[in-house]
Amino acid sequence: MDGRSQNVRHALWLSVGSGILWALAFHTGRRLMYQLAYVVSALFVLTFVLAWLQLRWLSLSRSPRVRRLYVGQLLEERLALHNHGLFPKFWLEVQDFSTFPLHRVSRVIVGLRGRRVFRWQVRTLAMMRGVYRLGPARLVSSDPFGLFTFARDVPEQVSILVYPPVFPPADFPLPEGRLSGGAVLRRRAYVMTTNVAGVREYQPGDPHSWIHWPTTARVGRLMSREFEMDPYADVWCVLDMYADAYTGSTWDEEVLASGVGIFQVGRGLPLLPPHSGEYAISAAASVAHYVLDHQRLFGLVTYDDERVVLYPDRGERHKHRILETLALLSIRGRVPLQQVLTLEMGLFPRQSTLVIITGDWTPGWVWGVAELRRRGVFPVVVLVDNATFGPLPSAEQVLPHLARHQIPAFVLKRGTEIRWRRYQVARPGHG
Repeated sequence: MDGRSQNVRHALWLSVGSGILWALAFHTGRRLMYQLAYVVSALFVLTFVLAWLQLRWLSLSRSPRVRRLYVGQLLEERLALHNHGLFPKFWLEVQDFSTFPLHRVSRVIVGLRGRRVFRWQVRTLAMMRGVYRLGPARLVSSDPFGLFTFARDVPEQVSILVYPPVFPPADFPLPEGRLSGGAVLRRRAYVMTTNVAGVREYQPGDPHSWIHWPTTARVGRLMSREFEMDPYADVWCVLDMYADAYTGSTWDEEVLASGVGIFQVGRGLPLLPPHSGEYAISAAASVAHYVLDHQRLFGLVTYDDERVVLYPDRGERHKHRILETLALLSIRGRVPLQQVLTLEMGLFPRQSTLVIITGDWTPGWVWGVAELRRRGVFPVVVLVDNATFGPLPSAEQVLPHLARHQIPAFVLKRGTEIRWRRYQVARPGHG
């Protein structure tokens, strides 16, 4: 029974009881009946007014310390319940409807005096990637006798974005930046890079930091520096989100409710859900971190519910854009990797590095990777071994096909964290 129905029922019973007592008092004229009628009527009015006053002149504020964090980090939220009035609050219940897993904000506050503030802090471990909501909340209170209960909604909400966990490799093959023979590819850039190609006239929209003041002083008009891309610095990542390429399970509600066994005690290392697709997403985030931290350009291609393409760029802003995309991916794509490579083959320029992350154990897609290598693309394959997650064949059966085309590969197995195990490419005639 909700509070409104309970209030109506109690009000009805008090009204009926008060009416009966007043009728008996008028009919009998006895002093006791009048006293009882006064008491019940006063109780009716007093309890209703007290319950109504409990939620007046109140405000709830909540401020998370950060709104973006990684799996394995702590979400810290500070909350404050302000009593702006002079009337004390006997008891208040804060009911929270946040979607952040295990974020327990709800509590009962007793004896909040007038012009006072009750503050508390909640710290919750981020356990799953995705976007979550802090709030809304509801304030509930009643009179001291519990006859009337009132509630007031606090609709304010805050969005929290949780990035996938990152385990950057200690070493990862990156493009060298030169063709055989020493020729360097030069391409104009639309962002600031470490390579200055020359100067040109200032154009509206150019950042002031691009202005080359010595040339400006010499020619008498504003001149901007012109930049070019690092030679062959593009690193593309194709993340396979085909649903049938992965297996395993995510954290279920019972495990989330208990919070037991998900994180190693004392070490603080996040345990990825036992799903190979989550390992693939975390691997993509790790490679993006590694590449962007080395000041290289990184682009992403993936198909989940729809085609997603993020063109190569660098910097912290681009890194967060990549991580946000990975945080919101769903592992239910309908386009297999072989078809993705065929559709996007013209997207990858010569001498760029292409990182392919997949759990597909069938060798059919290797042909597309070999074709890209023949066209001058440098491929690197990251295989997630489904055999360590469920009853699917091992991705290691693809390794001989990759070795035949001199394609380097990493194999990721289920564990407490991603461990980058690199397989050496066998040379022709040496196995």
